[in-house]
Amino acid sequence: MKASVRASKKGFDGWTAFAAASLALLVLAAIFGPMLSRYPAAAIGEESLAPPSPSHWMGTDIHGRDLLTRLLCGARISFLVGFFGAVVSLVIGSTYGAVAGYAGGKVDRFLMQIVDLLYSLPTLIFVIVLIALLEAPLRKALIGCQLAGLLPYSRIFLLFLGLGLVEWLTMARVVRSRVLVLKSALFVQAARVIGRSPFGILRHHILPHLLGIVAVYLTLTVPAVILAESFLSFLGLGVEPPSASLGTLLADGAQAINPMKTAWWLLVFPGGMLAWTLWALNALGDKLRDRLDPIGS
Repeated sequence: MKASVRASKKGFDGWTAFAAASLALLVLAAIFGPMLSRYPAAAIGEESLAPPSPSHWMGTDIHGRDLLTRLLCGARISFLVGFFGAVVSLVIGSTYGAVAGYAGGKVDRFLMQIVDLLYSLPTLIFVIVLIALLEAPLRKALIGCQLAGLLPYSRIFLLFLGLGLVEWLTMARVVRSRVLVLKSALFVQAARVIGRSPFGILRHHILPHLLGIVAVYLTLTVPAVILAESFLSFLGLGVEPPSASLGTLLADGAQAINPMKTAWWLLVFPGGMLAWTLWALNALGDKLRDRLDPIGS
């Protein structure tokens, strides 16, 4: 019995190591791959909808662009949106949860009722409305500041801002529950007795004990943001051409399907990379949660 338990743990650790190695490979490929490719991402070629071949390992799209290069560029944007969106959710959720947990009482109940209310709202609708309201003013501001070169990235900025603003709810609940426990600890009571301010107690005595659990849920938030961005981009509400994300590449693949010719590679490769990325992030996040937050898991 013990041998089987050890074997299962060893196998699980092996899968976790594979997930970590896969994630590292995907991130390095997204960062350096487009630089090493001999095909520019936006270069239009003559071989439209060419299947995978030695010259184009993953084929080409309807405009003759190399799919492998565009896939790596799209993964880079998806990773950026996922990471920065998760960071936005970390800052908002950690601050909100820490204030609610430390204040306690009526303040805590009121703040958590707001969280419960926000859980019932369609979050992606909020992101769509945010983009519709802020995109035009942001573009005007960039032009006014003589930063017209950043116009292609305005939608990307709004994506990770909007997704971060809707993905913080779980982080707030986790941090709040941990702060409720920590504020009763002896070292916190001692800091309160010697006259430390509530802000000082939160910053110097409580927040350092939250770093592990925050890192865990940050890892689990990244795939949620990537999936939401891919869904919005698939619907045409996310990253705009000529930039691409995994969601826009999937949308291009779906549009290329017709009764005359099925370009399967335009769906299989972007879908496979998206699934591989989400699996690696979730597997790694689950393992970190099991080790750093055994009670929450």
